[in-house]
Amino acid sequence: MRITNNNSDCGVMHINLHNVCNFKCSYCDPMYYSGDNRWPNSWDGYLDLIDDMKERNKYLLVSIAGGEPTLMPKFDKFIEYISSENTFVEIATNGSRTLSYWNKFPKSNILIGFSWHSEFIDDEHYMNVIEIMGGKAQCQALIMVTPDNYKRARKLCKEIEKRKLKVHVIPKMTRTNYTGSTYFDYTDEMIKWITKDNRYNQQSKMHMNWEMPHKIFIDGQLASYNNLAADDKLRFKGWNCYAGSRLVCVKFDGTIEACSSGGAKYLGNVNTHWELLDKPLTCDIKDCLCKLDVMIEKWI
Repeated sequence: MRITNNNSDCGVMHINLHNVCNFKCSYCDPMYYSGDNRWPNSWDGYLDLIDDMKERNKYLLVSIAGGEPTLMPKFDKFIEYISSENTFVEIATNGSRTLSYWNKFPKSNILIGFSWHSEFIDDEHYMNVIEIMGGKAQCQALIMVTPDNYKRARKLCKEIEKRKLKVHVIPKMTRTNYTGSTYFDYTDEMIKWITKDNRYNQQSKMHMNWEMPHKIFIDGQLASYNNLAADDKLRFKGWNCYAGSRLVCVKFDGTIEACSSGGAKYLGNVNTHWELLDKPLTCDIKDCLCKLDVMIEKWI
């Protein structure tokens, strides 16, 4: 069995810039909002690592998260600097910054995933932010669904469609703890709605001549990440995987690991020295919890 994606020439970098966050969601691990690893004072190491990955991969997808990454001063300047014709940037944000902040955010050929966390976000503000950014970047509404917020999530999705916002709506199954592998106890009705195909999608087009590696294939057949998660099929321990060469993850403290799952192979530190892999590794991770990790080529 082999898992591939729709662009094997594209490498992937996860960067967790810091763990400062203004939300403290009940299903999130405190390590993502404790604030003990603040934003870096220098971008130099990150830029050098990006260059290293670009030497190994024709294209590069840089996925940036936190904490809440937009809290970092001059975050927009950092994004502008690393974006290029062959380097595409995705940002994961809770969208909670002021409308003034988003109005000033530059128009860029990037993708912004606005995660909807019902415990803290104001739905009207959430939609207003998407309305502002829908014309500036490609946007996703990542709806973190739990059994408690299910009805509210459905109402929000209907309102987004009613307003014809330029966004791709993507409901997500949520783990009871972000770093764990156990999902909330959903009803069959909830799972059917969350995993429904052909969601509302009016997001702005990307201006690039290569494909983003967002599609997962199992032995050549298109697969759904949500369905794999629902069926508990995200376990690849013992598989061969290109993590560490086509995929790397930078932790809050600058530690570089082969993927974003806990306990992945150590590759160095972005502030000192690192050594990327030249051949596939054998996965020793129990659960593969991130879609970008799952789609990196692996086989058994």
